[in-house]
Amino acid sequence: MSINEDDVKNDSDNDLGDDFDYQPNAEDDAEDDDVDSLDSTSKSEEVCGVKRIADLMVEDIWNLEFRTEDEACQFYNAYSCWHGFVMRKDDVVRDNQGRIISRQLVCNKEGWRNMRYLDMDDRSREARSLTRTKCPARLRVKLDYGCGRWKVSCFVESHNHDLTPPQFAHLVPANRRLTVTDRVQVKNLHNFGVKSCHIIGYVAFQKGGYHHAGFTRKDLYNHIDRYRRAKVKNGDANAAINYLIGKSNNDLLFFGKYTFTSDERLEHIFWADGQSIIDYHCFGDIVAFDSTYKKNKYNKPLVIFSGCNHHGQTVIFGSGLLFDETTETYKWLLETFVEAMGGKSPKAVITDGDLAMRDAIKNVLPDAAHRLCGWHLQRNACENIKNPNFLRDFKGLIYDNNDQRDFDQRWAAILDKHNLVGSTWMEKTYETREMWSHCFLRDKFFGYIRMTSQCEGINSLIRFYVNRKNTLIDFMHNLDRALKECRNNELIADFKSQCSEPVMVTSLEVYERSASCYFTRNIFKEIRNEIQRARALNITVLSTTLDKVEFSVTALGDPAKD
Repeated sequence: MSINEDDVKNDSDNDLGDDFDYQPNAEDDAEDDDVDSLDSTSKSEEVCGVKRIADLMVEDIWNLEFRTEDEACQFYNAYSCWHGFVMRKDDVVRDNQGRIISRQLVCNKEGWRNMRYLDMDDRSREARSLTRTKCPARLRVKLDYGCGRWKVSCFVESHNHDLTPPQFAHLVPANRRLTVTDRVQVKNLHNFGVKSCHIIGYVAFQKGGYHHAGFTRKDLYNHIDRYRRAKVKNGDANAAINYLIGKSNNDLLFFGKYTFTSDERLEHIFWADGQSIIDYHCFGDIVAFDSTYKKNKYNKPLVIFSGCNHHGQTVIFGSGLLFDETTETYKWLLETFVEAMGGKSPKAVITDGDLAMRDAIKNVLPDAAHRLCGWHLQRNACENIKNPNFLRDFKGLIYDNNDQRDFDQRWAAILDKHNLVGSTWMEKTYETREMWSHCFLRDKFFGYIRMTSQCEGINSLIRFYVNRKNTLIDFMHNLDRALKECRNNELIADFKSQCSEPVMVTSLEVYERSASCYFTRNIFKEIRNEIQRARALNITVLSTTLDKVEFSVTALGDPAKD
């Protein structure tokens, strides 16, 4: 969320009530940004002592002097708040060096909306309400080169509109602020994951009404934006690195690594916490990852390494933000991933069809079986072959349990059937058949994972926590929240598996009950489906010898297929 200079001024942290003191002869060592001790030195010795804003007369204001332009803005901001209107910066005059030497501050109702915006006939949305009334109220200050002070050169007290009644005072921008208590509460709610749009309603409920909250939704957004900016005041990249250092101090197994470009900008970053590393050593034989998700402020490719746990749920092994998607970048990422996991390489990898990623896997993980995502392959088929009937036949080649000879026969038949002989895309796809057809991969273990849907599911989860305006540090924090969500799902599944028993439903109860003792609840359901399918098989013994029994198995209702 962007925030402009005027928003900051009107939403300052100044104490704007009756306790604001005007001290004409205060010492010059007062803080510039503290309105409560604002130093405004009067030229007249007759105006002395302490005066509150409510007590200032027109003559007092004409005699004010300020040390800086910003100090004058703070004063008029406090003055406008007390009297029930909003200050807005207006005209400015600069000298030959570009320095400001004169500044005019006006009521926000000064001016008038341009008529061309009032006479539009082709509006796409309803026009905003009119708020300006050509109000003459203003304060102009000018730099006096002789003494170096800013002096009042013009002051108009009167307005041509009603000032804000007390019951609406909390809606006046200059009068709105979050108290220290509000800030602590907002920070806690925001860190806990409560969305900004719900925080103000919660605070208003706690205080007994929106008018007691003392601030509006815009003020809340501005405050949260300043809070985020404060976290990255030394640079977004530095904040991200400090985040990794902080995590490593609290987690002995935490691993983080990053690189810089030649001009000292953050290039690549990878991190994995201790629990992710432990999960990898339990479930890391099969790893799925892709880089299709770019939901961050810098549009960096995000790569999430994931797998499947003992409940069949997605488990995250590590995350990386990359500068680009070249082969060298993916090689760095894979090498870093293996390093983080103590040198243990996965036995199988599932990715999309990215060529750079494919080359990197060949170099870094030469012994791993590489499977191309079936969903991405189908999507590419839809884009290159505009024929829905072809897609149905092509899916059979991807997932059916055929042998290699049968695959070649069916491939040739599909080419003839759909007039695809000579198709460049079909030729390239055939060259990679050993990476996507089940008949070439059925002797390798992939743990039910045939596509990168694990990654797509993670992206869907992250979308709930992350938006494109997040800074890098916010992005990493929100990824951590998504990771906790996955682990909470695993905890719930553990509880259901350990604290309850499934109902036996098949006629092969001995096998079913045995499976229920060994497998988690989600995996048991898959096993039970296999048991039910086993009942629909016809088994015929063909021959029996001392050390061998030969039999045939046919599906019930389909004796031709054995």
